[in-house]
Amino acid sequence: MKRSTFALLLSMMTCGLVIGCDEEKPAEPTGDEKAWTFNKISGDGQDVRTYDTLASRMVVELMDGLGEPVVNEQLRWEVQSGAGEVTAKPVGGASPAEVLIPTDFNGRAALSLRCYDTGAIVVTAVVVARPTLSVQFSATGIQP
Repeated sequence: MKRSTFALLLSMMTCGLVIGCDEEKPAEPTGDEKAWTFNKISGDGQDVRTYDTLASRMVVELMDGLGEPVVNEQLRWEVQSGAGEVTAKPVGGASPAEVLIPTDFNGRAALSLRCYDTGAIVVTAVVVARPTLSVQFSATGIQP
């Protein structure tokens, strides 16, 4: 086999190995990589008029132990107390008291709250795969 043909074949095989490596899934996290953090970013402590939605959506962020966003992780949002409904859209029709929303490419998820009466409303967001990771938001329903 000619030297140039051999070099060409070798470079093609190396390229194929490199491309093939990109398709592999990353290794399962170990040690500190498993220490995820789940934080409120914005939207806590708002007043909302009855039969209206929050002015700003409630936003959370999920990061792994290396500070990288955890993408496409399911979060369960639920009204714990008070007269309200959580909704993935800031306006629209009726929604359930609980919804599932995945984190985006930034590790964030957002949702709104519709108020049905005056008083305190508490909303909890929980990481479905790790239920010990949760945050609470509060809002207050006020007269229109």
